Amino acid sequence: MEKFKKYAEILKDFSKDMELWKTCEEDDIADAERKYNQNALPEQIKKIRSEYAKKYALVRENALTKVKNETKSIKQRNQGKFKPDFVDLELLNEINAIAASGVQMTESEVEAYCRRALASRSSFCVRAVQNIAKKSNIRLNVPTEDTAVQVIDAADKRLRKIISTYDGEFKFGDRNKDQSLIMDSHGWGDSGFLGRLEKEYQSATLEDIKISQMSRKEFETKSAVARVEQMKKPVESVEIGEDIGIRAKDDGSKSVAAQYAKKYSQKMLQATPESNPEFE
Repeated sequence: MEKFKKYAEILKDFSKDMELWKTCEEDDIADAERKYNQNALPEQIKKIRSEYAKKYALVRENALTKVKNETKSIKQRNQGKFKPDFVDLELLNEINAIAASGVQMTESEVEAYCRRALASRSSFCVRAVQNIAKKSNIRLNVPTEDTAVQVIDAADKRLRKIISTYDGEFKFGDRNKDQSLIMDSHGWGDSGFLGRLEKEYQSATLEDIKISQMSRKEFETKSAVARVEQMKKPVESVEIGEDIGIRAKDDGSKSVAAQYAKKYSQKMLQATPESNPEFE
């Protein structure tokens, strides 16, 4: 659980602190029951619960603040990946040329062009790749900020509900308690609600697109180094032998003479008289 690791840590710390204070509260109440008579006990229990209510409130407040900050951080990592109204014309011309050829693309080719479109920071080019994928009968899933935000909001909402209602008493069998909430308060690793949501987020996240800036001089230097390295690579020379087995030949069945002969043969068959049984 890497993408929602902070969420999982917040949940783990929250449930641990709540259960710790719940154990302490129960111990203090049990101790009071041994010390005080029935007349003084209710007031003492009320006092104990009031003190621990403040502790629970503080744990919840800290956890909710952490969730809020983490949600904001994750959303920011998905923002600003595309330039507004920007079209990478060089890449688009290449995509259009492929589309105009009418040749269907393979899955690996579609994925490669989708990566290039995402790297170009042109949402228009991404849509162009989606269009060509559709024409090639390929289902292309592309990460989007909107989808990522929906998953983040779902995780945030569930965490807030757990933090606002879980009382730290990890016990099953009480029909008045939300059993799924008790389970979710511990996350349960990859099989819990965070694990399920993280899988959805993984297919929608844009945070793995890293955008950095460098000076024009640094870029030119980097490009020059890449060109030098490219010059060191051997050049592939391909020769096709004369006897490779490629043969191009006119389709004789469609020539003018062949078509005339076919029509003449059909005409002669139609002109042949029917046989007379008396002479057979």
